[in-house]
Amino acid sequence: MLLLAISLPLTVDIVSAATNTSTTTKVTVSQLTTAASSVNSFYKTNKRLPNYVTISGKQVTMPQYLYLITIETSQLNSGSTASITVKNVDVPSKPTESLKKGNIQKKEYVTVAQNLKKSADTNGRIPNYLSTSQGNIKFETMVETYSRILIFYKTNKRLPNYVAVTPWTGKSYTSEGGTGTTPITPSTTDVVSVTPTQLNQAVASVKAYVESRNKMPATVTVAGKTIGISQFLQLLAQRITDLNSGKNVTIKTKKITAATTSSETIKAGNILKADFISLAKSIASLSSGSKVPNYWTITTGKIRYESTTLLFLKVVTFYNNNKRLPNYIYTTRWTGTTTTGMTSSILRPVYIISDKINNNAVDNARIDAVISELKKLGIPAYNYGVGANNIAILNNTNVPINALIVEFVGGACASTLNEMGTSWYKSLKDTKKVFVVFTDGAKKITGLQWLERAHDDNFSPTSFTGLANPDRYLINNGYKYYEGYNSSKLNELVQILYKEATS
Repeated sequence: MLLLAISLPLTVDIVSAATNTSTTTKVTVSQLTTAASSVNSFYKTNKRLPNYVTISGKQVTMPQYLYLITIETSQLNSGSTASITVKNVDVPSKPTESLKKGNIQKKEYVTVAQNLKKSADTNGRIPNYLSTSQGNIKFETMVETYSRILIFYKTNKRLPNYVAVTPWTGKSYTSEGGTGTTPITPSTTDVVSVTPTQLNQAVASVKAYVESRNKMPATVTVAGKTIGISQFLQLLAQRITDLNSGKNVTIKTKKITAATTSSETIKAGNILKADFISLAKSIASLSSGSKVPNYWTITTGKIRYESTTLLFLKVVTFYNNNKRLPNYIYTTRWTGTTTTGMTSSILRPVYIISDKINNNAVDNARIDAVISELKKLGIPAYNYGVGANNIAILNNTNVPINALIVEFVGGACASTLNEMGTSWYKSLKDTKKVFVVFTDGAKKITGLQWLERAHDDNFSPTSFTGLANPDRYLINNGYKYYEGYNSSKLNELVQILYKEATS
């Protein structure tokens, strides 16, 4: 089984909160208040947060620590002193702040703490900011603020009536996951030998992880060793180079560190075999001790290492399934983040488009009603538009690779459904999921043996007359659908979409 683990950089700042060497995953009030003092002291000296704080012998990252101390604040407010379980929580993707200096009353900072927990539980990461009466407060400021709250509790055996907040002026948090976009991946001192079977196991797990979460792990465990994602990229490149030469051999890792400032300009499209082979050779030839470049230049533009890693994952997967290298691989620019380690939760953003079914007002209201309910469940959802082109949304590089695209249609168009099963459409869809919602005016396709060509079909070839067994055709091609939708079925549809967005 492949495991992704929190990376341990070569040099880290760790402040100790206890001398206990146990590996317990639960922490007490006393341990957290001691940790708060350690973090606060480190911040005052260094004007930045430490990479880790050690609590009861366990290294806890700052996102994990913030999650713990905000839960503790909320519990103490309700009179509970129960132990809290350490949870893997990622850094925010793009932290931002618009805070002004002032005081936040007890009731409000407890509410903010509760809101952080809800967001982190839903998304698996600390939010980019949380709203307060003094403006938006970001991750680093919250760590410093809630540490002071617990220090006050440790001294006075009660929570303060208010807490002073000040905009963050220190350095940004840069543990091994950085801000979620530019990780510092570790180099291993060991030379790890990886067999084709071991690498293929890692490929399957990492590919599924990236495509469902739109996140690149900072480390990968392969052949029983934890290596940086840049080292894993070099392994993939060497594997592709070997396969192109007809070799099926064991590969050894090299010391390869991550790019410091990745950038990208590629356009969505097919990357031909000659291009990805050339790219693989250049990465495979990196010498031990090298750093991954910020980008490589290929025919479609500049490509960063996350996009390259996903590209190579697809190439190796294609080979494993077809026993040959593909002639091309469809690739889009990277829209995701890089994480410190694997998170178990999946959360797909939902983009909803609609045919012109009734009129703009009614059609938009239908979309917005679904969006409103999804957001209540913690699912990010967006109205992409009425009359929106169902092909254009697949080409839109701003739509994340793990998006769930929901299409409201007022009729069952045989040609459109047939198109969804073509290799051309699937190449555009790539790693996204598409879910079709037929409104109650549409012809039902479940159990239908033949769906004739639509009377207003003026875009398919004249030879196309219809689609046999349209329900099975969609299902066999990996699509799900909902029939007979109207406003009375809102809650039912939302629950279905929630499951699709979290799987």
